[in-house]
Amino acid sequence: MFSTDEIKKASEIFYYLLEHKELSSKEELYQHCRIPNVREILDILGTSANSRIVLIDNVLYLIPNLDNEFLGYKRAELKREIFNRSDMKNIDLYLAIYIMIVIILEFYSGESIKYKVRDSISIGEIDERVYQRLNPFRNPQNQEINDLTNLKIVEISNLYFTLTNVDGMAPVRTRRWYINCVVRFLHKEGLISLKDDSIIIPTIKFDRLIKYTLDLERLSELEQLLKEEDN
Repeated sequence: MFSTDEIKKASEIFYYLLEHKELSSKEELYQHCRIPNVREILDILGTSANSRIVLIDNVLYLIPNLDNEFLGYKRAELKREIFNRSDMKNIDLYLAIYIMIVIILEFYSGESIKYKVRDSISIGEIDERVYQRLNPFRNPQNQEINDLTNLKIVEISNLYFTLTNVDGMAPVRTRRWYINCVVRFLHKEGLISLKDDSIIIPTIKFDRLIKYTLDLERLSELEQLLKEEDN
């Protein structure tokens, strides 16, 4: 049985996580999450909310499951958050997600994608990497890769190569515009910092979430599959 005090402490932590998404050891409330019964209640609350509550390096995170449209972003909300406009289509979102995958793979492409291989990358280099990775899929005969990756990779490639490549946040949709929208979104989420508005540097939060919560096996399989298709 859980005591009333333990339930109260767990509830306070859970509502704090709902608002802030994370609780660090600097906060007074954090000390209670070390109590076994409080942590057990938190796990129950997290599961009931279709989420995971994960303790990583003295920071407690609330991580919604991928299909969680209450605590996570709904598709329409995510499009607005990334692009700051209401007229974007699903294929635009797929391209943005693909750019995120490329950014992750540029930092974590070591053995089994468990090790960080670099500390920074320029937005221009991300542009080059996206071009290199999507170029092989311009061939319509690669349609079967869509089923293997669940990424609509052929459609993403078709969209990407209809765009002009103009630097900066131009009012028209260019390749660099999509990348800058993704970078701005990741920065707003506290996952990256920017140096001179052009160099992407992962934050501690980014590294923790990649190492401890991302499906690295799936990401590794995806990278290998795309490399094989490239070859």
